[in-house]
Amino acid sequence: LYWRKLYSNMPPMTAAQKRQQKQKEMDQIRSEHASYDAVHGHVGDARVAENTKIDNFLTTLGRRSCDTSADGNCLFHALLQQMRDIGGHRHIDVHDVSDLRLQLSRHILSRAADYAEYLTPCDTPSLEASDASATSRIELYCDALRRDGTYGGDVEIRAAADYFGVCIA
Repeated sequence: LYWRKLYSNMPPMTAAQKRQQKQKEMDQIRSEHASYDAVHGHVGDARVAENTKIDNFLTTLGRRSCDTSADGNCLFHALLQQMRDIGGHRHIDVHDVSDLRLQLSRHILSRAADYAEYLTPCDTPSLEASDASATSRIELYCDALRRDGTYGGDVEIRAAADYFGVCIA
């Protein structure tokens, strides 16, 4: 009963916060499994084998895998890394994740009609579906996109491909 009083004034978690919490829980479980495997001599054989196959495949394409932290910015770190590795495409002054988030949100806003169809009510949970215009949904979505730690997905990948003028498969 005490904890109900303590947490009753807290606002409900957003979808992004729930995803981040779930990711932290999954990272904890993976860490516990890895520790168990290390103690019992299993050292993640299946994971090592899978990562080796992926690395070999990427090598044949002239690419490489990179580790990134699960901080809600992993998609944006990956996009930046790939644009630096590939180079030669539309040169845009993007130095870090914050710059990339800002540029992509501006791009989405400038082409709101193109991106509105990709948003679902889950992407903008603070708006009721009945009173949400496409413009207000896009604006709310881009406000969230500019915040550090907000997970990226299909919309951001599509926007990055359009913005940088590349195919992201």
